Parts: sequence; C-alpha cells; structure tokens
Amino acid sequence: MRTRRPRARRRLRHAVRLVALGPARPVLDRETCDTWRVVIAAPLALYEAFPAFYAEQALDGAVLTPELAVGCAAALWQLTEQAGAALRWPGEYSGDYDGITRYDLAVDGPAATLRMVTAVEPGYLAELGGYVWSPQPAYYGWGVQSMLENERYADNLLTAALWHLFHDTPLGLGIDITTLLQQIDEDDRLEILRMRRLPRDLPMNLFAMNLDLPVADEYGVDTLDLIAYAFGQTNNELANHDEYEVLEYLMGEFEEEYTWRDIPDLVRRSQQAKAIFDAYCDWRDRVTTIPKLRRLVAQLHRAVRAAASELQRPKTLAAILFDPDAGAEAPGLIDAYAEALVD
Repeated sequence: MRTRRPRARRRLRHAVRLVALGPARPVLDRETCDTWRVVIAAPLALYEAFPAFYAEQALDGAVLTPELAVGCAAALWQLTEQAGAALRWPGEYSGDYDGITRYDLAVDGPAATLRMVTAVEPGYLAELGGYVWSPQPAYYGWGVQSMLENERYADNLLTAALWHLFHDTPLGLGIDITTLLQQIDEDDRLEILRMRRLPRDLPMNLFAMNLDLPVADEYGVDTLDLIAYAFGQTNNELANHDEYEVLEYLMGEFEEEYTWRDIPDLVRRSQQAKAIFDAYCDWRDRVTTIPKLRRLVAQLHRAVRAAASELQRPKTLAAILFDPDAGAEAPGLIDAYAEALVD
C-alpha cells in the first residue's frame, strides 16, 4: 500500500487579473443638474406652445446648449405675450441675479431672440426653472388679501362703499370694515357707514341681471365679476389676486394650473382679467363724490327690489320649462312633465 503523501503546506496560488481604473467620475451638484434639466425643458416647452415656430427654426437638429435654452425660454415668453397673455418675467423678481425682462428681447422678434444669447453664467438657468416648467401669468387683482394682512385700507369711495354695502352678502369680507376705512375722509366715511346695506339673502346672480352698469358693458365684463372684483371673488383667478399676494402669501397654497399647451385659454383669461381691472379702475374714477355714490347706492337697491320681485312672481309651467336660464335642467323638467301626462 502506498503511503499517503502529506498535504502541501504552501498556499495555492491563483492567477490575478489587474484592472486599470480611470479617474473617478465626478458627482454633479444640485445646481448643475437643475441647469441641465432646464436646458432640455426649454426647447420642449417652446415646441408644446408654438410647434410651428419650433419647426420653422429647425430646432430638432440644434445642439442643446445653455445659451440656446435661454434663447428658447425668452422666445417662448415673447411669443406668449404676442399672443395676448401677459406674463410675470424673471427680471421683475430677480433678487440677486440679472433676470430677463420683456425689454431685453431682440426688437426683430422671437426668431432673433432665440439666438441672441451668446454666454450664460453657471447656474443662471437653474434660477429660470419655474418660468420654464409652466407659464407664469400676470395677475390683475385688487390685492384684498394683502390689504387685510398688512392692515392697508380702502383708499377710494367706491371700494369703501362696496365693502360696507355687501357686508352681509356672500361677498362680504367677514370682518368689521370700520377700521378699513381710515384713509377715507371722516365726513365721507360717516356717510358711507350710514348707508343701508344690501340684504343677507341677496340672490347674487338675479341681482346682477337686474343691475345696469354702463361701465361693465363698455369693457365687456360680467356685472357680478365687476362688483366681486373689490372682494377678490371673481370667476377669474387672475383677477382675484395681485402679484404681491401670489409671491408672498399664496406660493404653494394653490397651483397655477396652466401648461404651455393651454396658451389659448391663458390668453382668454388674461385678457378678461385685464378688462375687469380696467373697468373697475374706470368705475372707481367715476364715483368720486358722495352724491355720485348715493346715486349708485339707489341703483343697487332698485336692482335688489327687482330681483326680489322676480323671485316672488309666479311662473307658468310653460315659462319654467322653456326658460332659457334653466339650462340643463329644462330637459329633465320636460321629461317629468311628459311622464305626468302619461300617468
């Protein structure tokens, strides 16, 4: 029998493959990542909003650079305003960096604006991100919330009177408005506070239908929106707040719902809000004395009485069924009437 050979004491040797490592890949900082997100997003936003312009400028074959991205963003904003929607521009709220305003654009138009930028500071695009992701429309509100927050007061007879007269209605501010009238002349203030308020159960829509305000017709705005403007309660969000409120108080509390595909709707809302603002300013400038204010108050109370009378007036079944204001309810009423006849 062969003697078992003792186990070798040496460690086994294995082949080792050497790998040459290159230099470590640097980790991008947050600002650089945000910058390049905007570099990609700006041409895409321009394509979504104005595809014909994007195609005309042959941007599909363009090399993406920070300079081109700034040009795309500026051309996008310029085209949006040319379409009729006013925007908030980064240069108007630039803080510590030199932002763009509408006055910095190429006078030859968006095509020239697109390629006007030749150099961009590092990180500059990261500051523009919010203005690229979605439209930042201009606001035309009276600033009611900021007035209350900062204890600013009504500075004209019309606003002071509306706050008093509609205090008990759904439009009311919900606070004692006496302290908000401190900037009104004392005699005028006492006159306003003695005026009879509108009733708590005021049917707002019917009241507005019976109220003839020439200034509303002149500017093509809804009568109820014109009154509600003094309370920040119109049907147009762009007319309910001013830009100070949006930046200081409401940031994060409500989302601006527009996208770059919504330019036609944004144009309509922007122009409507501007018309409400212009109409209200004109109305304010017309009601500058107590006698003029008294005539307005008398007109408001006549509309209240007309609305109350209309509510109490009995209607025939035919009038109810075919009332053009019944809207979608009318077909249901007609069907119910037909079923009653069959039964």
